[in-house]
Amino acid sequence: MDNFTTVLYPILFTLLAGFVSYALKESVKLIPQVVKLLVAKIGLTNYTKGKAVAVDVFKKVNENNRLGLLANTKADEFETLIKKKIPNITDADISLFRQSIADDYNKNKPAIEKVLEPVKADPVIKYYAADGITELQPIPTFEPVK
Repeated sequence: MDNFTTVLYPILFTLLAGFVSYALKESVKLIPQVVKLLVAKIGLTNYTKGKAVAVDVFKKVNENNRLGLLANTKADEFETLIKKKIPNITDADISLFRQSIADDYNKNKPAIEKVLEPVKADPVIKYYAADGITELQPIPTFEPVK
C-alpha cells in the first residue's frame, strides 16, 4: 500500500500542475477581453451621465430661446453651458450629444426639404362681356411679315 501512494502522488501532482498551468495560460488570454469589457462599461456609464447632463442643458437653452434670453445662437449657448457642466468634454462629444438630443427633440417635426424661390408670373387678363358673366377670349394680334 505504501508503494502505491508513492507512485500515485507524483502522478496526481503532475496532473494538477498541468491543469493549473493550462488554466493560467487561458486566463491570461481572457484578461485583455475583461479589461475591454470593463472599459466599455465605464464608457457607456460616462456617456449616459453626459447625455443626461446634455439633455438638461438642451432644455435650458430651448427655454431661454423661447423667452428671448439668448445672446448667441442656440448651438453656441449649448456648447458654452455644457463646457461649464462637464469641464473635460471634447468638441466631438458636444456635437454628438447635440445632434442626438436634437434628433429626439425634432423627430415629430417636419423637415424642411427645400426652400422655394418666389416665381415671377405674368398677370392673367380676362375679358368679360357687358353682362359681366360671359368670358371673352382675346383676339391675338399678328404682325405682318416683311
